[in-house]
Amino acid sequence: MTIEQRMLIIEKDQELLKSNLAILNKTVNRLLSESEKEAFKKARDEGAFISAMIEVQENIKAQTLKLASLDNRVGKLEKRIKAA
Repeated sequence: MTIEQRMLIIEKDQELLKSNLAILNKTVNRLLSESEKEAFKKARDEGAFISAMIEVQENIKAQTLKLASLDNRVGKLEKRIKAA
């Protein structure tokens, strides 16, 4: 799998996560009592879990870019070694 393919997968995962959050919010609003809605809203507003997941995905994306750069350097070094 290429670096570009991995980055596309990460971006699609982020979009899916946002979509799932919207669906979850709608479902919660239909099913929970008022006090439960308030508790859920507070947790959602704090967004610690969702923010952490998005941050992890951003970190993975950054690491993937670093990996691509290192992979490129290794490829150049291999070419130099073969040429020598």
